Amino acid sequence: QHSKRTLTRKYCQLTQCISLAFEFSEKAASRDGCYPSSQHGPFLSLVAVRTLSNMADEIFTLFSEDIWNEEWPYGARECGSTLDSVLSKAYSSIYGFSLTSQAQNNDSSKSYAPESIMAAAQLFRSVKRVYNKHNRRSPPTKAFETMEMALPVVEENAVSKAIRGYMFDADKDVDAVRFSRVDTPTGFPEWVFNEAQSGIGASDEDSSCVEILRRGICRELAKCPISHIGSDEPEEGNEGLSEERESTQRYELSLGRKFRAVIDDLSYDPRNIENWMVLSECL
Repeated sequence: QHSKRTLTRKYCQLTQCISLAFEFSEKAASRDGCYPSSQHGPFLSLVAVRTLSNMADEIFTLFSEDIWNEEWPYGARECGSTLDSVLSKAYSSIYGFSLTSQAQNNDSSKSYAPESIMAAAQLFRSVKRVYNKHNRRSPPTKAFETMEMALPVVEENAVSKAIRGYMFDADKDVDAVRFSRVDTPTGFPEWVFNEAQSGIGASDEDSSCVEILRRGICRELAKCPISHIGSDEPEEGNEGLSEERESTQRYELSLGRKFRAVIDDLSYDPRNIENWMVLSECL
C-alpha cells in the first residue's frame, strides 16, 4: 500500500512536470518539426501523448483495474484529471479537436491519423474517460472518425449484409411491413438476432484490442445525432459548387456515414431497438 501511494505521488509529479513543459512550449507543439515522426504529427505533441497515455495505462494497472474503465481509480482521480487535460491539449495539436474546455480546437486544416492501433485505442480510452457518465456533453464525432482511420479494413459481415439487403429491398411489401401485427415483418432475416458478431473473444491480444476498439467506435458513431442541412462545416475541394448544393452534399455524406455506423453497431447488437428507429430515420 505504501509503494502504491509512492508511485501514485510520482505519477502526479511527473504529470505536473509534463503539463508545465507542454504549456511553456505549446506554440512549438502545434508546429511541425524536422523529425522522422512528423508524418504522424508535431513531435512534442507526439512525445506528450505517448508518455501520458502509457502513464494512464500504468496507473490503472497499479490499482489492478481494467485499462478500459471510464473512470480513474479512487486515489488517482485528481492526477488522472490533470493527465487527461494535458492529453487533450496534445491531441488538439495533432488531430484538431478538443476534449476539454481548457483546450481550444486547433484551427489548422492539417490533421493526422493515429500512428498505430495502440495509439487509437489510447485515444479512445482518453475520450471515454473525459466523457464518462458524469459528463453530460457529447464527445466530438471527429474523434471517433479519427480513430476509425487506424482500423484495418474488413469485409462486411453477414449480419450487416442481411440488414442492408432487407432495408434496400425494392420488392418488399411496404404496406405489409407498416401494418404488420407480428414482431418482425414478412421477409425479415430473423436469424440475425442469433448471429450477432461477438468479436471480443479473440484469442490474440492485438486482435482483441482491434475488436474492442471497432465495436466501441461503431457504438459511439451510432449514438451521434443525425446532422441537418447546413449544420456541417464546409469542406475543401467544393469551391465550384453552389452554396445550396454544397450544403446538400455535406448532409448526404454525413447521413451515409451515420447509416453505415448504425448498421455496423446493429451487427454487434441487433436487438437494440433505438438503433432500428435511427436506421428508419436515416432512410
